[in-house]
Amino acid sequence: MTGKPFLTGPHGPGDGPGPRAAPVVTRWGYLDHTADVAFWAEAPDLPGLFHAATEAVLGLLLERPPRLVQGCPDRPSPVRGEPGTQTPSTAPGRGGPRPAGPDGRLQPLEARLTAPDLEGLLVGWINELLYWVQDRRLVPVALALDPVPGDDGWALAARGWGTPLDVEAMGWQGEIKAATYHQLEIARLADGDRGGDGRHAGATPGGGWRARVVLDV
Repeated sequence: MTGKPFLTGPHGPGDGPGPRAAPVVTRWGYLDHTADVAFWAEAPDLPGLFHAATEAVLGLLLERPPRLVQGCPDRPSPVRGEPGTQTPSTAPGRGGPRPAGPDGRLQPLEARLTAPDLEGLLVGWINELLYWVQDRRLVPVALALDPVPGDDGWALAARGWGTPLDVEAMGWQGEIKAATYHQLEIARLADGDRGGDGRHAGATPGGGWRARVVLDV
């Protein structure tokens, strides 16, 4: 499977009052792979890289995923007419349908992950995202992702809001089993490096981050 690069951004913390975050431009696309599905992602910083990877995975799960805001406002409101504002009547994957919450609308999402290295943290995050969507039946619409180094490796604090999975409106495309370590790569980009699609320059002048991930489907 091959995809064109996607541009996302600028992203801010929401539509409420107060200062907005600086614009962040992320890019991602899909790569040919013999058996499984692979994607690349690029961003000027690590939170943006994790955000781009999130968008790439959601684009594989769903034909029409809801817009994903980078940041976690107090409570974002889904755009009128946007898929995902109704409680799903059916859901694919493990265990059948499960309600997202008592009001059938936005529900809080939160996770804290640790790993000995950055690659392991990204794998852990993608698998947590798959759990949210495929088991909890919640699709993120706003996420704040903060990967940071620590004394014993890396840690990620993730929080945001999710809307109930609507398999019809969002266009469910099939289950993903897990992110894998096969051909996994995270690297710093120098200014002028070629992008993940082999043609375009890095995500921002001055470099950034690039990831390559293979998913077991």
